[in-house]
Amino acid sequence: HRDLHSFPTRRSSDLDSALDIQAGAQVQGYQTEVIAAGPAGRQVVVTYAPGQAIAVLAGSSQLFTWSGTAWQLPIPSDALLIKTIREQGREIGEIFALLDRRTGSAWNPSSPRAYFPAVCLTDIDSQITLDAANAPDAVPYLRARKMIFKDGLSGELQALGVTNWAIAANVATLTFTNNTDTIAAIAALGEDQAVHGSYTNWRSITLASAIGPITVGDYAITNVNPSARTISFNFTAANASGAVSASAEFFPFRIPGSITTARVFTGRGLTIHGANDDNGYFVAGGLRRRGYMQQITGTLASARNIFRLSETTGAFSVTNPSNSGTDGGSVVSNYEYARFDSANSPGARTSKETHGPALTIHLYMHLGRLI
Repeated sequence: HRDLHSFPTRRSSDLDSALDIQAGAQVQGYQTEVIAAGPAGRQVVVTYAPGQAIAVLAGSSQLFTWSGTAWQLPIPSDALLIKTIREQGREIGEIFALLDRRTGSAWNPSSPRAYFPAVCLTDIDSQITLDAANAPDAVPYLRARKMIFKDGLSGELQALGVTNWAIAANVATLTFTNNTDTIAAIAALGEDQAVHGSYTNWRSITLASAIGPITVGDYAITNVNPSARTISFNFTAANASGAVSASAEFFPFRIPGSITTARVFTGRGLTIHGANDDNGYFVAGGLRRRGYMQQITGTLASARNIFRLSETTGAFSVTNPSNSGTDGGSVVSNYEYARFDSANSPGARTSKETHGPALTIHLYMHLGRLI
């Protein structure tokens, strides 16, 4: 709807007219048009929001739109185009890279090019919480994302089977199915926890149906034990246990107790790997994994307190020189030994972590809209 108002300027006066329209409308999207009439050169100064005013020259008009809380000037078409591109040019949750570091910036019609509806993952120390009031598209999207083992492949696991439950000292522990895929999925959760460094503000487990006295809901995980195939979380109930045929799901970005927030984790120092590898190390759902070095083993043979090392320039080489007449080794208290260090291998480069060649960038997650 549009109201058409005419506000004539004062006669026989050099003063401009003033108009305050801040009282506003009741319906978001309602429009009003101020038409200024009067001698040429006069103007109406229209105050449309706290601290916001615009001059409307006699013989012209100005359109205002009610945002729900205040009148606003129409957004120029080029600004609206920028807004559309920034919001819809990427998929919600899409991970992308830039060379420079940027912080998320909410929409402001007066500076459309500053609009940046994304969060810098490499700017996060551990984790942050997104709220639907500020990220209305990203929060429901992230809350719906699920850890999926063999995503889209034969044998896909969207939920892990539970065979037993137990409650002790207000801690619930679920024991999962004893099979290779389930164990690998639990191990992937354990790896993500090791990267995170604690169970505080970490991942959650979701029960779509009750297990024993444990009710439906999202629960913050307090322990993951891949070797025992167990996951624990706090639940207040009397000590008890039992066998069950049930399942549990894992929504990595959910925050227990809230349906309007989602948790996003750091991407510092992380490379991106495709899910569904043959070994089950990389599981769909945004989990992280520590760096690993492929295991290399060998055998040293000794005879009569003498090491015979025919190859010392391979993956590992001897670091301590012979000091007791032996060949490439040492004898101490009748025990033969030889130290090896991969750093001494030809062309070796060593560091605290194992990684391949890399391009250093900043990682971002697209949020759709940022308010």
